[in-house]
This record gives sequence, structure tokens and C-alpha cells, in this order.
Amino acid sequence: MAEQRNARPKVGVITFTDGRDSFFDLPRENFLRQRHTELVELLAANGCAVSDPMRTLRTDPDGWFGVRRYDEVAACVRTLQADGAECMILCSHFWTPPMLVIDMVREANLPTMLYTVDDPSLPGTVSISAVGASLHESGVNQHAVQHERLRGNPARMLPWIRGASAVARMRKSSVMMWGGTYSLQMEHLQDDLPALKRMMIRDILNEGEYALIRRAEQILANEPARVQHFLDWLNTNGATIIYDDLSASPRNFQVQIAYYLAARDRLKELEGENIIGVSIRCQPTLSVEYGIVGCTLPAFLPFGADDLGSKPIFSTVCEGDVKGLMTSVLLQQIKPEVGPIFGDLKYVGEDFFAISNCGAASIWWAGKSNDPKQTLPNITIQANVDGFTGAAVGFMGQAGQVTTARLGRIKGKYVMHLGVGESVAVTGAVRDKVMGFFGQMWPNVMIRLGTDPDLLFRVAASNHPVATDGDVSQEVIYACRQMGIPIVRLDSNESMREYLDNVAAMS
Repeated sequence: MAEQRNARPKVGVITFTDGRDSFFDLPRENFLRQRHTELVELLAANGCAVSDPMRTLRTDPDGWFGVRRYDEVAACVRTLQADGAECMILCSHFWTPPMLVIDMVREANLPTMLYTVDDPSLPGTVSISAVGASLHESGVNQHAVQHERLRGNPARMLPWIRGASAVARMRKSSVMMWGGTYSLQMEHLQDDLPALKRMMIRDILNEGEYALIRRAEQILANEPARVQHFLDWLNTNGATIIYDDLSASPRNFQVQIAYYLAARDRLKELEGENIIGVSIRCQPTLSVEYGIVGCTLPAFLPFGADDLGSKPIFSTVCEGDVKGLMTSVLLQQIKPEVGPIFGDLKYVGEDFFAISNCGAASIWWAGKSNDPKQTLPNITIQANVDGFTGAAVGFMGQAGQVTTARLGRIKGKYVMHLGVGESVAVTGAVRDKVMGFFGQMWPNVMIRLGTDPDLLFRVAASNHPVATDGDVSQEVIYACRQMGIPIVRLDSNESMREYLDNVAAMS
């Protein structure tokens, strides 16, 4: 498979200086060179791929360092484009002619942050204020209007870089909707696809699930060793498989494995589309008409390994949930090593809300690792509960910080629901409570946000929440700002109440 666009975020760093010939000052230019070098090294040390046009533009240690003319702006833009920069940091610690920055933002057309050191003895603040106001006045593109500004503490750039780069990668990528959308007549699963393609994603592809069925049947008929190889991988790494004579029969599970292999093959065939996420509608084509559920796709496509070794992670959702898929790929582009959890909002209570999908979800959450030896011993494959044939891939979630998110829409206007909380270890009393729920063989991840569960229940943007590991809330906020999507904080009662008031006003 081709490498996904989920590697290190690519950020350009450019430093400006006073453009007046009579204002040359070597100590000042040396100061700029030192600050620039330190920033480049800091970003590289924190996982960024840095495009540094100054490295080739300024080779004379006794001359000008900062960018000061239009032809130098043009040279920097060419370097950024050649390096595939996804966003840029424009530094001004002394006076900078604002028109130079306008030129840079216009021609590079990249998400932009203006940065200066926090030093009252330097004119960086006055320069950034003038430059920022000039960008707003010019309005040459989206990034001129939506630029960010930062004083000091450059580590605070990192969430913005990750968020801006995630959006940039999504806009160069595609998703696949196997079976289309609008499962079970759930209106909120439908969407304005052209609007999403303007705002978030390059393309949203659609194929019937027969594309998987046909390939799966060919694998079973002509390449059964491939199915056995995957099954051996599960067994060797400690997965628990409980067969029965009806739903989770050995033959039915072989079909489910063949679905996964078929999806892997089809994604290989579509490498040029740069697919980063998929949806499998499942109901009713696979689950009823064909008769065997497709739970291996949401279980194993969002995992970083399979029987062939390390592999790309594909965010995977079910039931043709377009906004759920957009949320999942955003979180995964921000945190590439984690396949986000996707599932039903099965329960909302005082102590946690439950994400539990109807058969499978990213098995990363079973061990919080892409190492099969650490994760597979924590999954159990057994008969599903839905009355259809096929096995569910279940597990109990572990404790840790999480970010939950969900893209929603009200009368055509998008909103992102966002909260930071803790996943609750599904053990002891919590496990007893969960085991009493419908679908106890499903994946279960419990999240505590510490806010009013009644408010959370009333504002829920879908029956399908999404979550990733750790706190990436600032990254999501910056990404949504790039796309013009407002935020509702699920970890704030005040924010949820305000949202409910706004929804009432919209009616």
C-alpha cells in the first residue's frame, strides 16, 4: 500500500527583517539567525518535517538574514511548494514591511501563524500587530483572514501545526463509502458531499459492497491459504476465538476474514486515490442480503498491523456515517498512530458514557498499542447478538486520557462537538454494569467527561461518537477554525447550555 498522508506534519519557517537598505545591522541579523535556527530545531525535535527556505537563501553569515524583498519571498514560496509544506510560521522580531508578508501569504496560500519573541525591549509586538492588521485589511485569501498570532513559548505552535497539517492532508486525500450511506433510514448519516469536499476532503468515493463480496469469494475459492494465514496470525498472537454451529461458525468467520483481505486488496488497487478512511454500510447488504456481517473491517483496518506486518491505519466507521467518518479521519490525521474508536452511544450516565459498536471497532483500544502481541490477547471473537450470522470482535477498554469529538449539522450548518475526559477501565463494578448491557460481546470504551449527563444526552450530535487517545483538543480547535466550523465543548456545562439555547433560537 502507498504511504498515507499521515506522516509528520510539514511546516515552513521563514524569518523577516527590516527592508530598508540603510537599516542593516549585523547583530540584529545574527539575532534573527539564532532565533530562526532554534525554532527550526525545536520543531524538528517535536516531530515536524521543517521546510527551511532560509537555509539556501541566506548563506553569508556576515550579511542580511531576514527576508526583505519580493524576489526573496518568491524564492521562499518555491521552496515551500517543492517541500510540500502544509502550513507556515512567519517570524518577525523586528520591524517587517507588512506587504512582504501579504505577498508570502497570497502566493504560498498556506495556513499561517505570525510569531515573535516575547521581549519588551524588541519591536516584535508592534510589527506583528501591523502585519496582522494588514493581512486582515487585504483579505487576499482565507489564510490572511484566519491567520494565528503567537508571542513567545514556541512550543505552543505544535497543536496549531498538527491541526493545520491534518486539514491540509485531508484536503489531498479521499475516503471510500462501501455501500453508500443512509443506513436504517438515519437521516443524520446523510450529508452535503460537495460541501464537505470544499471544506474537508478531496473526494468521497462510493462503491457497492459487491466490490468486496466478489473479491472475498474469489479469495475463498482460489486463495484459501491467505485466509488461513490471517487466522494463524490471530491465534499465534493470543486472540480468543469462540466458534459455534450457527452464527460464528468457522466457515462464517472465514468469510469475514476474506472481507478484510478483499478490502485490503481493493485499497491497494486504489492507491492513487490516497484513501485515508472507509465506511462499510453492512446493513442490509452484508448482514441481511448476503447474510454475514462485515465486522472485520472496523476491527482491523484501523489497526497498525496484520498478518503481513506493519501497515497503514485506515479510519473505519459503519452504516455509511459520513460525518462520523470525517471526524474519525480528522482525529487520525492529528494522531496518526491511533485508529480512533467509533461506535454507538450505548449509554449516558453520571459516571461515564459508553461507546460500543454493534460488532467491532478499532482493536487498538483493546491494548492501546499497534503491537499484535500486546493487543490481540485482549480481544474475543464470538457470535454477534444482532440475529445475523457472523462474529463480533469485542474487548473492554482501558483507562487513560481521551478526546471525544463528533461532527454534526443543524439545518445545513456544521458544528463540532468536542470534549476531553478519561476512559474508565472496564473492570470490577464497571464491568458488571457493562456486561448487563445489550451487546456485551461488542467493543466497550467508557468515557468520563465530568459534565451533566442530561446535557450531554440532549446535545448529542449523533448516536455515533468518536474518540482518540490523549488530549488533542487544541489541534481539533485549530483544524475547525481552518474549516470555519464552530465548537461545542462537551466538557463544559456552560457551553452545552449555550448550544441548546442557540438551537432553540434557530427553530
